[in-house]
Amino acid sequence: RGCWRTGRCNNTGIGSVDEAPECPRQQHFPDTPDYLREARDTDLQAILGTGRFVNTTSLAADDEQAAWRVGGEFEEAARADGRRLWRLYATRARIEQDSDEFRERADPPVRQQREFVLTQHGIGGGLDGRQSFAQAFSAPVLGYGVDFSFGRIAEGRDALQTRLDDGSQTNVLLGETFPRRDFPLTELAELGAYLNGELHVPDTAWIVMPGLRYDVQRLDARRDARFDNGSSRIPVTDLRSHAWTPRLGVLFPLTADLRGFAQYAQGFRAPPPYDVNLGIDIVAFNARALPNPDLRPERSDAHELGVRYRGRGAVAELSLFETRYEDFILSNAFVGTDPETGTRLFQSRNVERAWIRGVELRWRQDLAEFGAPSWLAELSAAWLRGENRDSDQPLPTIDPARLVLGLDRQTDTTALRLRLTAADRQSRVDDAAGPQFRAPGYAVCDLIGEYRPLPRLVLRAGVFNALDRRYWEWGDVYGRSPDDPTLPLLARAGRYLSASLRFTY
Repeated sequence: RGCWRTGRCNNTGIGSVDEAPECPRQQHFPDTPDYLREARDTDLQAILGTGRFVNTTSLAADDEQAAWRVGGEFEEAARADGRRLWRLYATRARIEQDSDEFRERADPPVRQQREFVLTQHGIGGGLDGRQSFAQAFSAPVLGYGVDFSFGRIAEGRDALQTRLDDGSQTNVLLGETFPRRDFPLTELAELGAYLNGELHVPDTAWIVMPGLRYDVQRLDARRDARFDNGSSRIPVTDLRSHAWTPRLGVLFPLTADLRGFAQYAQGFRAPPPYDVNLGIDIVAFNARALPNPDLRPERSDAHELGVRYRGRGAVAELSLFETRYEDFILSNAFVGTDPETGTRLFQSRNVERAWIRGVELRWRQDLAEFGAPSWLAELSAAWLRGENRDSDQPLPTIDPARLVLGLDRQTDTTALRLRLTAADRQSRVDDAAGPQFRAPGYAVCDLIGEYRPLPRLVLRAGVFNALDRRYWEWGDVYGRSPDDPTLPLLARAGRYLSASLRFTY
């Protein structure tokens, strides 16, 4: 746990070394190939004739993404005192977004065609192991492992404007010359190694779990003619980052059905490539994003205390946590206005001190205990607060309080799931750059059904946002002004249907 709370991977989960960690740096890849392809055509109508689209008479978009992953796992023959699991994978992803805009009311009338492409591919692998010892403590267990990855990232934009009256063309649009890149070609290499212990204290039910991890990251950026076409004055930075991060967790009994847990963990997060070398001028919005070659790695100290309950068909957990950061990385923060041009400047910055704290509740109940076999109820809730201690302002990326209620009915061949998701209004925003849009609270309802005619075949269909509510997720709109004309476009979808067929082998 810990990753979803802050969007940062700090290895703060607590549990047995047998439990799969919920940290993306330690995930296991299946031994089956995975392929995804998605295409979406959009004919935009809502904002034509308004704002910067006042002269636009037609705007269509064609978005595509494709990704594949192949991987394999090999587990050595299990022994009484341990096991080892080896893994290797390769991935590739490509996102392409094309738009076609007609400005027939402009003088002269023009057609503008734009293209954005992002590709990422990489390889990786690792080892996870477990070893038991029958000495010192009662059956101590050692978990160990190593993981590595190497990837390349390439991004580019292109555009062409054609006059509708005489057919002449140009690759200069809104002050930008195309083709161009907003950040340089980037290679990213990561290596991590960890040790986790599980020590059962003799004559007690206490379990002590120390751990230590070492991470190293290498970021290499390379400029080319396409990057220099729009960013010739922007410096390109290579980075080397590494850190040791210890942790210590304890599980202890409170009653027959209740256990307590506590832990301390240090975290480390190297600067992402986009924050280090991004440089882009958005002339239409009079905004500029600046690179930050001096961005430092983010470090954290996390504390967590909680209880777990298991009994009478129920599993529940309540936890309180606080994470204090040094050099917190705040992406694309507003840093001021160019006094000569009035351009609004944005840059990823280190916040010297920051904290995030919160409460999380999870509960799942088998309703057979109350005379309703095959029915399950669940609840999850989270309340978070974050503060920039340098400015005493809220951290802008923290979501408001959230609640999810669920009711499931499941048989051997069918499943029916009802989900109610509610979020509070976002009231904590940083208005240093001017008034900010405050996303209102919402509650949405989803109904999903599954049918399994064969053991390996699943038909799934659902009605999502069944009550057709208009709502925004905070992560989609933070940093935007209340009069931003794109806000209607950033609202989540109204009522819609989805169906899928899944076959596994």
